[in-house]
Amino acid sequence: MARLDGIEFVSDDGAALPVDDDVLEIAPRRVRHRLAVTTVALTLIAGAIVAFGLRHSNQSAVPLTVGLPAMTRLPADVGGIPEIPPAALPAQDGPVALYDSDPVVDIALAGNRLYVLQTDRLNVIDARSLHVLTSTRMEQAFVSGADRLVMDAWNGRGWIVRTGTSPARIITFDAQSARVDDVVTVPSPVRQAAVLDSDLFLAAATGVLRLKVGDSSAAVVRRTTAVFSLAADPVRDRLLVLDQRTLVALDRSGRTLDSAAVDVTKGAVAVTGSVIWLAGFGEHAAVLRQVDPASLQGGRNRAPADQLGPGAIVSAVGDRSLWLRSGGANSDVLWCRDITDGPLAAWWTLPGRIASDTGRAFVLSSGTVRSVALFTGCSG
Repeated sequence: MARLDGIEFVSDDGAALPVDDDVLEIAPRRVRHRLAVTTVALTLIAGAIVAFGLRHSNQSAVPLTVGLPAMTRLPADVGGIPEIPPAALPAQDGPVALYDSDPVVDIALAGNRLYVLQTDRLNVIDARSLHVLTSTRMEQAFVSGADRLVMDAWNGRGWIVRTGTSPARIITFDAQSARVDDVVTVPSPVRQAAVLDSDLFLAAATGVLRLKVGDSSAAVVRRTTAVFSLAADPVRDRLLVLDQRTLVALDRSGRTLDSAAVDVTKGAVAVTGSVIWLAGFGEHAAVLRQVDPASLQGGRNRAPADQLGPGAIVSAVGDRSLWLRSGGANSDVLWCRDITDGPLAAWWTLPGRIASDTGRAFVLSSGTVRSVALFTGCSG
């Protein structure tokens, strides 16, 4: 029996094997050399994989939480969008529980209240706990898919405005109890509505109308047939109106304060906080500009043509975010744009309506209302 460094070497029949230090040492050295090379190679490969993963996760990760499945990404050849990953729409507490299953027409946020308009009733819901605070039965003839909620949280009032029909019916209700206070009819179709200092202003087919609380009819404050959009600018105590291809600032009586030509068609004006936006269709591609408050002149175009296509459509306005859709083939894609000077934050393939304020958002899609978890770059 042979022994080397405390290790005995024997043959199959038990006979001792000769000890040849050169032979016995060659194999272990080769084995050690191959193991060392293999270990180094594996370490380098693992390091490269970790570095690659960290680099890419830092660039494009969007936090996802358990909830609804991630929305479908658009094909790579549609609009050049895939450089921004789609976000999931996680339901924080599942669908908002309503009194009954009648179709939901519109949603709105005001203060800590979520207002959900169904075809048969108006629901007031605590936006934090999602508990129904009150639910008021509406007459079936009152509510249709053309009705939109307009809220005045400061004065505790809301309106249900019927759009696109003639005559247009406007219901005033108490924001706390959802009690109907008044019903007014406007003879011409209404395109849009906004609240300024407790008064409701309407973009109608006959011009800009003003409905004061308690009035039985709306008064014309600017007569025109081409008002495409209007928005309240409460920070500056004025109304902004897009009249054909002119952006006009009005006081509450309808007096013109300032105006500027714009380069959009089918446009919309919107205000998030103190920032004024102009969106619409340009000559060759979508237009999205921040507007100088003093001159009403638009700044550089911030609408990526490969994302918004031929036109930018304002879907909703939050406290700090603007929600946009493409005027092209990808109209189901919903983009979030904060008031900060960054890119479009993220996108969801999501038809339907959205309502948001700082730190939260709710989406109405396929007849269901759900709370949405926001993320960095989209603050609501």
